[in-house]
Amino acid sequence: MNPTWWIHTAPEAGPFLLEMTLKSALLIVGLLLADRFLGDRRASWRNLLWVASLAGLILIPLASAWGPALRVPAFAAAEPMVVAVQSHPLALEVPEGTGTPLQAAPPASSPGVVKVTESRAVTWGWASSLVLVYGVGVCFFLGRLGLGLLYVSSLRRHSQEVRDTRLWPVLQELRARLGIRRAVLLGTSEKVGSPLQIGVFSPMAILPSRLVDRLDDQTFRAVAAHELAHIQRWDYLIHVLAMVVLAFHWFNPLAWLAVRRLRQTGEHACDEWAVRLIGRYEVYARALLDVLGDMRGQRLRWGLGMAYQAEERLERIMELKNAIPASVGRWAGGLLLASVAMGAVVLGCSTALASKHSPFPGGGKIAFTLLGVDSSPPKMDRPPGMPILMGTALVNADGTGQEMHAGLRGGVMHAWSADGSTVVFTTVGEHNSWSGDIFLMKAGDPEVHNLTQGKYPSYSSPSISADGKKIAFTGPAVAPSSVLRVEVFVIDADGSNLRNLSNSPKTNNRMPAISPDGKWVAFSSDRLYKVPGAFSARGGVIFLVDTEGNNLHPLTSTTGIIGYEPYIIPNLDWDPAWSPDGKQIAWSNGGDIWIIDADGTQPHRLTTSWKADLGRPVGAFTSPAWSPDGTKIAMQVRMERDGNGPWADGDFGICVVDVDGSNLRLVTGKQDAHRPSWMPVMGNLLGPR
Repeated sequence: MNPTWWIHTAPEAGPFLLEMTLKSALLIVGLLLADRFLGDRRASWRNLLWVASLAGLILIPLASAWGPALRVPAFAAAEPMVVAVQSHPLALEVPEGTGTPLQAAPPASSPGVVKVTESRAVTWGWASSLVLVYGVGVCFFLGRLGLGLLYVSSLRRHSQEVRDTRLWPVLQELRARLGIRRAVLLGTSEKVGSPLQIGVFSPMAILPSRLVDRLDDQTFRAVAAHELAHIQRWDYLIHVLAMVVLAFHWFNPLAWLAVRRLRQTGEHACDEWAVRLIGRYEVYARALLDVLGDMRGQRLRWGLGMAYQAEERLERIMELKNAIPASVGRWAGGLLLASVAMGAVVLGCSTALASKHSPFPGGGKIAFTLLGVDSSPPKMDRPPGMPILMGTALVNADGTGQEMHAGLRGGVMHAWSADGSTVVFTTVGEHNSWSGDIFLMKAGDPEVHNLTQGKYPSYSSPSISADGKKIAFTGPAVAPSSVLRVEVFVIDADGSNLRNLSNSPKTNNRMPAISPDGKWVAFSSDRLYKVPGAFSARGGVIFLVDTEGNNLHPLTSTTGIIGYEPYIIPNLDWDPAWSPDGKQIAWSNGGDIWIIDADGTQPHRLTTSWKADLGRPVGAFTSPAWSPDGTKIAMQVRMERDGNGPWADGDFGICVVDVDGSNLRLVTGKQDAHRPSWMPVMGNLLGPR
């Protein structure tokens, strides 16, 4: 293992820790408000709130890491969190000069991995320092907890068990009244300064040795009732769990406050249980005074000591007297715990999107492939005027901020996960096609992974699920021949579990789009036509199939003429794209963009190319791509040359339109711009621009 692996993961781990701190703080602030609302009298309810906080502090990072993304608007003026790793051009990237011809990529240096050739040296930044300090803190607090538990174990072994004929029957009577089924031991020790309880499945109440002989029956009854209340409520187990959770949230001051409130309200709740059990508050108050007056020697950190905040608790008991609130019922307590846990899960899964006032409209930047024309002297493998891959460019949805992305200069057809931490793309393949192998890059990973490693490098159109775990793409059905058929495949992000979803080698199946939840794939197929496989390379009907290859069904149809107005052409459905919420699919047909619900209902036209006003005639809109917040669609536009027909070649650019069809605008200049996709800026970005 690379000993510096944690430095490579720091670009993800650092922002993740900050995000978890913020989300945990929001949860604890909400519980503090609820605690204040309940007031001082309802200790059992308040304690249950802070027990639920432990569940929340556990669930928030788990839900954030592995739960589905729930997109919510961000604050209006919030700057998105951007974490950049060093620029990492690929081994197959642009050589020195203005560009590289569209030609086959060189083979990887080792199977499945393309090694990074520059700017991948281990670098130390704020994220690396943060991860290091966090790890040291976790180890320290877990180590301290471990030492404390070892001390408790030693204390138990060296405590003298008491089966006094005066005290033992009282203890067993109270245990039976509380319904405790576990055997409870009573011990004494000179190492403790006040009564305390330790142990979970075989609990023990330990009294200071010097206190045993001086306890009268009423005082012992009060002390035993308090310690047995801890046992009945499983407080020792909760206390240890709180220390474990605190070890992982040690940097969050509100987590310390939550654990302190948990301990405080737990003692208050046990006071209430004890008063209800013995029936007289003044007897219990006198017992607290006796314990407080005798408290000398070592105070044990890892047990539940009766003397904890005894003065404050004594005042509280004197105020409450015998008016003790009822304990929390099982169903009510379960509902409270479930509500807080559900809120923590929702909070953990929530992903902030840029608002309409954000510097990144739509929640991200538009990435597109920029081509040029080779003006160098022709060569045998490079005829004059051959297109040149200039690289990947980025632009805001309002047309500002265009720049080159230095880390992705070797690929085309990019697709990003919802948090922006993972990107898949293809490379230029044989015969100058946009079909090579499918590659994956992940923030914090120093390697670029070849997922397909194709014998015939003709894979294209990668698409990635929102969580970055599944990738769909187009690949050859059989070895290349005079007529190449293509299929739709899906593969896990680690390169395993490759499977053919379209499974129709005599037809063309292409341009897959995987749903945000990773369960469905939309793609274009010509299998419904009378001569499948001989139709347009970009034509067909949109199909849906689940990622196991089942439930294949058409979303659109071959019937009717959905055409280019006023030039009618047959149905050509291609380039499907899922909305971020998975409820709609956009696709290209007849030079325009259409939208349909995922269940096949409510199809409607988004653009009308022959009416579009972009300063010159428009030939076609293709390649739709939804913005991360679902409010906009970017697309490729082909401009017409003056005097040519509707399908004449012209300049290519990138347009953006709102999902209601309004506010159509061109966001690139006079460039050869192709295949837009959105790079989210709501989380970790993969490299600088």
